[in-house]
Amino acid sequence: MLALWLLLAFSGLAAAAAGLVSAAAHTGRTAERYREGLAAQYAAESGAVWGLLYIKEYGLAEEHRASFPCGPGTETEVRLVRAAEEETPEEAAHWTGTVYARGLETASGVLRYTVLTVDVAEDGGRTVTVKEAGNEKW
Repeated sequence: MLALWLLLAFSGLAAAAAGLVSAAAHTGRTAERYREGLAAQYAAESGAVWGLLYIKEYGLAEEHRASFPCGPGTETEVRLVRAAEEETPEEAAHWTGTVYARGLETASGVLRYTVLTVDVAEDGGRTVTVKEAGNEKW
């Protein structure tokens, strides 16, 4: 009878230990996926900031694309698009555009997106104002 009780007790302890190991493994995987997503989001946002600075420095006559590494294990792809609208001479110093940025965590393939709609005024100096920010896929 004692052997049966010991067998049941050890079975219970083994089940509890297996549950704890499983929970720890799940927590570790969740933390790693969070880190990968955060790295990809950082890369996307860094690409968007690069796009804003590019527009401020050089303007944007036509669509422009760039890709570059954005830290260890991440890459950024940026696409700058000037709105295709008719410009009158009064509007020539004022235009809108969109900054599309995609961040990639290369080890896992996690992607994150950032999209900015900008308003650009070229009166003497170039002023870039973000009108809308989002994270829709492009």
